[in-house]
Amino acid sequence: MLKTGDNLDNTDNKPNVDNKPDSELKPTKMFIKAREVIAFRNPGKIATYCCEFDKEHFHENLFHQLGIQRPSALNKAVVKRQAEFLAGRYAAATALGKLGINATHIPIGNHRSPVWPKGVNGSITHTNNTALSVVGLSQYITFLGVDREDWIKPDTVEQVKEIVIKGSEEKRLRQNSIDFNKALTLTFSAKECLFKALYPNTGFYFDFTAAEITQISPESKRFELTLVEDLTEDLTAGCRFDGQFVLEKNSVTTLIAI
Repeated sequence: MLKTGDNLDNTDNKPNVDNKPDSELKPTKMFIKAREVIAFRNPGKIATYCCEFDKEHFHENLFHQLGIQRPSALNKAVVKRQAEFLAGRYAAATALGKLGINATHIPIGNHRSPVWPKGVNGSITHTNNTALSVVGLSQYITFLGVDREDWIKPDTVEQVKEIVIKGSEEKRLRQNSIDFNKALTLTFSAKECLFKALYPNTGFYFDFTAAEITQISPESKRFELTLVEDLTEDLTAGCRFDGQFVLEKNSVTTLIAI
């Protein structure tokens, strides 16, 4: 169900400030540690950017140095939140640059969701030290969501399981060749990914129980989610959403691009 086409992944368009002396760029390089490549299959007409960041090297001047507008909503935010926001918006601005769109300001909308430029669908995710954004033109991509989650710790599996899945889903996960803890994390991430993909159409939060994981294929690295509740007139029970995942040493990344 992923749209196919030319891969738009190039690295020439970045929102960094040009012609800055080395002395001013060094702090930037200490915050944005490295670019990471995500091995999505058949990425099609989407652009991605992923980077590692170090919140210990965050300071407010980095917004200016990276060419990202700092919203007033962050005035009272803790350093961790500001660092994650900056890294996420930097990733988003860089991904948009790959589409030929210069956007240094991606406002905060309802439920803290990003407000994308007209004609663009996008998604941002981050962990404690990585930020990833995926964007695509709405004429090609209707539903777009990305999520990355660190592996659920063994001592929280039961708690997460009660929130994320039902009994039939647990049975399906335990029958999968992927370790249950990792399969549960994957399912959690996939449902977060679905929420991000559908939120622009629903405009409201919906629970993990609104959709069930109906397929996980370790071979093709794909998953399928099926709605079990009516969300809108068009997004009704029975609608299926195909996505893909990338298993990594410390985390899983999921993508829905339809």
